[in-house]
Amino acid sequence: MNKTADINHEIAIYNNELSNENVGVYISDVNTTPYHRHTFLEIAYVVEGSALHYFDNRSLIVKKGDYYAIDYNEVHKYSPNGKDNFKIINCLFRPEFIDASLKHCKGFSDLVSNYLIKFEYANLKTIPTKIIYQDENAEVYTLFKKIFREYTEKKPRYQEVIRCNIIELIIITLRKIYEENENQKNQLIAKVASYVDNNYNKPITLSKISNALGYSLPYVSTLFNREMSVSFGTYLKKKRIEHACHMLANSSTEINEISNLVGYSDVKHFRTIFKHMIGKSPSEFRKQYQKNQEFSLFRKYHIFAGIKTCIF
Repeated sequence: MNKTADINHEIAIYNNELSNENVGVYISDVNTTPYHRHTFLEIAYVVEGSALHYFDNRSLIVKKGDYYAIDYNEVHKYSPNGKDNFKIINCLFRPEFIDASLKHCKGFSDLVSNYLIKFEYANLKTIPTKIIYQDENAEVYTLFKKIFREYTEKKPRYQEVIRCNIIELIIITLRKIYEENENQKNQLIAKVASYVDNNYNKPITLSKISNALGYSLPYVSTLFNREMSVSFGTYLKKKRIEHACHMLANSSTEINEISNLVGYSDVKHFRTIFKHMIGKSPSEFRKQYQKNQEFSLFRKYHIFAGIKTCIF
């Protein structure tokens, strides 16, 4: 039997494990699962025992003290490792839980360069979701315990605490695979990306940046594409729309003004790009975010059915 065809036939899609909060933290002792994929991001920490983890077309033993990230639509499964027990803490979240500007983000590669995290993807030694990390000093386990406690106790503003802890967790993890100045090519692309990050609201072009750095446009364009896994034009649009989402979610600034503030003088063009990348218009995005915020506030007053006492 064709193994790939068999795997594809088995794949399950898990998309109901998150509420409108866009985050969920659970302890699981299940060491046998079918092949499956998620419509969210996952970071898992092995608390006890070990198991076989099948992902990226290979299998590895994950054991106590290991942790790893699983991307959107990453196909994986668990199998027993002999008679060993297995227990993990699962932290599940959608990027927009970190910040509303990440609504369009569909993977850890997009998350890395967000303004709250700010790592140059070109300087990562490997893809963040392709390796198993070791928690040598229990620093990461401490973070996971904090996240789990906040999620289960649901004290006032618990989401904000979880958000900060997840950002810290991501940064600590990326440090393990980050090299500040790996080579000259990466330094060049890091400069280009940094320039975009700081000047996205200006009429910039790759041609002007290449000339300023003393390189030809075709060379920089090809290198950028290869190192960043995305074209310069797409990277610039993502950065602009990311900041537009942040302003739409966190201010009452008019859409025409937001368009100008993120580098689009033509608001019609801005609306077209926004709709293409986010899947809804700027006004629809703002309304949805406000509705989600109202729902979150409602839950703080109605934690249990029939209880109407404010918990603040």
